[in-house]
Amino acid sequence: MVGVLSVLSAGLLVLACEDQIPDFGDASLDLDSSFVPAPPTADAAVPGDSGDASDASTPDDLAPFAGIWRGVGVQGNVTWTILVDIHGGAPGALVGVMAYPSLGCGGSLRRVDEADAGTDAGALDASVDGGGATVTLRELVSEGSCTPAGDDAFTVLPNGQLAYAYRELGSSSLDAYGTLTRVGSREPSTTPPLGIWANGVPDATYLWPLIATISRTDTQGAPVGVFVRATDTPFACGGLWTLGPSTANKLTLLEVLEDGNVHCPPATTVSVSLTDDGGLTYLRPDDAGADAGLSLLPR
Repeated sequence: MVGVLSVLSAGLLVLACEDQIPDFGDASLDLDSSFVPAPPTADAAVPGDSGDASDASTPDDLAPFAGIWRGVGVQGNVTWTILVDIHGGAPGALVGVMAYPSLGCGGSLRRVDEADAGTDAGALDASVDGGGATVTLRELVSEGSCTPAGDDAFTVLPNGQLAYAYRELGSSSLDAYGTLTRVGSREPSTTPPLGIWANGVPDATYLWPLIATISRTDTQGAPVGVFVRATDTPFACGGLWTLGPSTANKLTLLEVLEDGNVHCPPATTVSVSLTDDGGLTYLRPDDAGADAGLSLLPR
């Protein structure tokens, strides 16, 4: 059936062919995407959760939110996967990358500041009973067909998780919600290549062919970043990077994709290395088996 109109993301209607509708089956990230969560509550314990959402490596008020997070978003009877990596940063700065792998979209997170006045920059009430600190970040979609911009509220829960709530710009109410579990922490150092990286020059809507984070360089086999990469479709490829065998000058990163993400080519190993001008060289084998290089600059 062609031309199925499905509500696939917060505040977004997507026109897709039937074979492009995400499959919410078992995922290689051990995430049960078929479960539709209730609105987050402060005492909702999750097996295997570390119970520690703090990260002293981030020297600002984003420390409780810093790290790599994974979860499920829900709007009505539709669910989708969420990956987020939050870094520290001042108001107005890019402080993270978000990916919705099963929707085929993702982009950057920016701290809301006074310059956002008039664009729904007010506090977003996540309505979480017993929740702790809350921060609102502006979501800017780089790749894929999701709503271009919205506000994400993240609230620290006593069990170490984050409550997630989304409001599309212009909306007077919450459009979606979910709960995130931290799967990776930040390395205390801020020495490159730690940080947020992208290739190309963004336009006014923050369109980048590739945007990614690197949060650790010292824990082989652990999740160390979130990436969103353009594909040859209206959708994007999003996933985790885990750290492989690396040296001081070159990191090996293994792509981790979810089974329900139909928009990615097969997962492979990529490498990044620092350049003399402070950037990164990113290499990923293309379909012909040769390395395709991109120059990345910090954001």
